Amino acid sequence: LGQPFFKIIRHKCRLPTVGSYKMFHDLKILNYIQMFKSDRLLELGLKETLKELCDFKVFFKGFNLKCKKCSSIFWYHIKDVSETVECRGCLEEFEIPIEPKFFYKLNDLIKNNIYQSKTDRDGNLTVIRTLALKSKLSHKAFAYSPQINLFDNYHTNKPITDIDILYLTNGKLAIGEAKHSSPAFFEKNSSGFNSVDTIAEIAKEIRPDIIILSCYSDHNDKLEKARKTLTGKFHNEAYKPIIETLLLKSPDDWGFKGHRYFYY
Repeated sequence: LGQPFFKIIRHKCRLPTVGSYKMFHDLKILNYIQMFKSDRLLELGLKETLKELCDFKVFFKGFNLKCKKCSSIFWYHIKDVSETVECRGCLEEFEIPIEPKFFYKLNDLIKNNIYQSKTDRDGNLTVIRTLALKSKLSHKAFAYSPQINLFDNYHTNKPITDIDILYLTNGKLAIGEAKHSSPAFFEKNSSGFNSVDTIAEIAKEIRPDIIILSCYSDHNDKLEKARKTLTGKFHNEAYKPIIETLLLKSPDDWGFKGHRYFYY
């Protein structure tokens, strides 16, 4: 803990010399020790969490460095740094300072899968969380594919649509549509079709066992409306897939435990 800390404790509690077994009686000092210990454990736990996130490339390690020529400050990935750095502003080289502090940058891949823009949420996070949940609930086997583009024929390079969710679980094929908000299921594309129309036509071609509609937030019960509309698409069909809906829960604090926040 360091000599200054022990000096404070010895002065406040009048600690005896080494070899004595006198107990602490000052409750305030005991609370101070506990608070100091908790803060230290929290710091270690957060560093361990940050290390894990860096290992998964959620965050990148780097430095905020100021160019000595043009005074521009840019973030540089640790792999881009050596004894000298080429400034991203004036393109002149400068030496890095002694013992620069680490700065961590969020991976753009993570950011772009959560937000399409500063205000518009992206549905990719819904896809990821849906697949993660279905994998967890699968008892025997689970395999998935990333989002797949669909084309009219072999000669075109422009996809007509895509499949957000595609996975095999316990021997059953499932496809699905994922949106951040449930009203998006009814938004029409340039051809005048919405997501429910499109997923129904795809299902009639490849005949999956399960169709899943997943979203992050539901407004005015639009998710249930989408399920009923999709069910109606197969009313006169001999083939009738299982249609599931999934409303993902908002993240909460229940996962804040173990090494992720406190180091033991």
